[in-house]
Formats: sequence, C-alpha cells, structure tokens
Amino acid sequence: MIASLLIASMPPPAEGAYPYAILDTAKVVIEAVATGDAVTASALMEEDAQLIVVDEREAGQPRVRIRTMTALLDHLEPAPDHHEPLGMPKVLQDGGLAQVWVPYAFYVGGERRHCGTNNLTLVQRGMTWKVATISMTMVPPDRCADIAREER
Repeated sequence: MIASLLIASMPPPAEGAYPYAILDTAKVVIEAVATGDAVTASALMEEDAQLIVVDEREAGQPRVRIRTMTALLDHLEPAPDHHEPLGMPKVLQDGGLAQVWVPYAFYVGGERRHCGTNNLTLVQRGMTWKVATISMTMVPPDRCADIAREER
C-alpha cells in the first residue's frame, strides 16, 4: 500500500530521462498481482484494464485468455509464498503512452512453476502512470532455459 502511494506521487520523467516512474509502476503492479495484493494492484491500474494470457504450458496450440483485470483482482488472495523475479526490462515511451517488456519466472514455495514475458501498457494520468493492459506469455519450466530468461 505504501509503495502505491509513493509511486502515485512520482512525477513523470523529464523528456529524454530514463522512465523510472513507468518502470517502478510496472514492477509494483507485477509484484502485487503475483503476491495477491489486489489493493495495491488496483490503485495503479485503469478501471477497465485488460489481462491477456498466452499460455503455452500444454502441447499444441497456445491457450489465449482475455479478461478484465477486475475479474482477476476480485479473485486474488494473499500469497506470500509466490515470487516473480524479473529479468532486464525494456521501456518504450511516447508522451503519455508507455510499454514495459520484461521476462519473468514465477515461483510458488520456491518451486519454479512457469516463466515467460510480461508486456504492460501504461498511460499517463496527470502526474501518475496507470496500467491499462497486462499481456503475458507462460511457458513450462523445462522451456525457461531455452528462451534465456534472465532472473535477478
């Protein structure tokens, strides 16, 4: 909760500056969703935000799911044993629109369950950034090394 208040008070980056406010917002939302913190996540998201999952954990065609973030957040429960280390992010920004592309791995109780890439679209609202869309891929743990996910 405190993290969301700190992020909300951050000014947008100056033209040409590294977009820390964008990246910090994305990281806080990713961690909040991973650990089941719906209050923090919803404070940094657009009301009608979307979640798009391309799940490649089963053989055959990827399973694509599109749903509202409200539907996801309504079912989140605290999960302190969940952890989602992130790789090196790429941030693109054009005025009040930004993209964050970052590889991740997802752990439950210290066991890697899957990995993939998170792609967040953020929009600027006054002095804050809000997540409008989270798109993500999910691949099984045995493919994580194949796609060179760097965790930190």
